[in-house]
Amino acid sequence: MTGLRWANPGGEALALDTDRFIAVDGIDEVIDIFEQAEYDKLEGIEFIEAEACVGGCCGGSLTVENCYSAKTNLKKIVDEAKYKYGDTIVNRKFDEKKLVRNRALNYRPVLKLDEDLSVALKKMEEMGKIVSTLPGVDCGVCGAPTCKAFAEDIVRGLITERACIILNRTRGR
Repeated sequence: MTGLRWANPGGEALALDTDRFIAVDGIDEVIDIFEQAEYDKLEGIEFIEAEACVGGCCGGSLTVENCYSAKTNLKKIVDEAKYKYGDTIVNRKFDEKKLVRNRALNYRPVLKLDEDLSVALKKMEEMGKIVSTLPGVDCGVCGAPTCKAFAEDIVRGLITERACIILNRTRGR
């Protein structure tokens, strides 16, 4: 069971069976925690689990899906394993075919606004105009992680400005 949890922050530390650990993710937090360790500010800590990617491996650059979807999928796998085998699984033989996901992975060019460069440039210009009208708080309520990403979604036709709750309130909608 412990090996299945390694992709999330704290997963490696759980395998050590100790409460005397710190699990940190995100490069800025990793740097901060190592500085604290260097200046002896972490008393009683036996293990520092430091993952440069926010969200651990589930948020890493090789994750083929949204990190939150990846975490949800991993939780399903862990829950299934718990149900089938109990809380502790150590070197249990299993059929690897059961772990294979049969869903096809499709490439989506996320950084390309359009195949035609002139159209893509116009979309970038439109994005800039939209961003300048947004509140810039990056709250994520609209479903996009940042106001810039929200503007990109608008330009791509995936969403409308009405999805910004803050903008709606300031405009009296």
